[in-house]
Amino acid sequence: MIAIKPNFHRDNFTDRKYSHLSIQFLYFQILIASQNFYLELKDLDNGKLSKVEIPYQERGVNEDIPAPPRAIINRLAKCDNSSENERDAVLRIRKAILGFDKRIQEIVKPNSIEYGKGKSKLCAEFYFGSTIYGFQGRPNLFLRLPEPAPYLKQNTLRMHIFPDKDWTTFYRIIHYPRAFISNKIRSSNMYEYPAFIETIKRCAGDELRDERSRICYEKYEKLILSGTNSLELLVDIALETWLKRL
Repeated sequence: MIAIKPNFHRDNFTDRKYSHLSIQFLYFQILIASQNFYLELKDLDNGKLSKVEIPYQERGVNEDIPAPPRAIINRLAKCDNSSENERDAVLRIRKAILGFDKRIQEIVKPNSIEYGKGKSKLCAEFYFGSTIYGFQGRPNLFLRLPEPAPYLKQNTLRMHIFPDKDWTTFYRIIHYPRAFISNKIRSSNMYEYPAFIETIKRCAGDELRDERSRICYEKYEKLILSGTNSLELLVDIALETWLKRL
């Protein structure tokens, strides 16, 4: 059996020592040389290095981002309970979304502005309609994110993001299938940071982990390894999830 990871912990070596299986540990890293990407593997037992070039196709990054439509400017102006930081953050996130891929469209609707390809392949949404108490008069960010519960089927869910005042970090995500359909939130639909990340890590590290746990960890790995609750990284996860769904 071969285990390939970007890092190994002391517990991994302890588990291997008492395992009945023969397990080879390979440390991997991605290298860039002469504008090419390479996968490098290092055998942690004998130090042997192997390297192979990674074929890839550049994503169609959009460097020609249009000016914000009048609809988003007008709606932000009417957000009388929002701060200047919030309004600036909406435009910053919009720029990151549209700059990610040329295929992402900006779709203006009566109560929201959506981003994606067509109606069924969305990645993000700014919602300005009627909301639950505490969010009136403020922009609301929704992201299509992977299921955060590692023991559930790994679907893509419409998540309401609770950011801090500066919109640099987040502290909670809640699954809302459509708009704000109810003020009653089931606890099973609410995920607090860092509790849900710790659950993902614990399930992924369990000896009895299943395929769902592994997939969930991989999808949130960027956020897990950062050790932060960065809103920017959460947006990145939504964009990468969108790209894989095309």
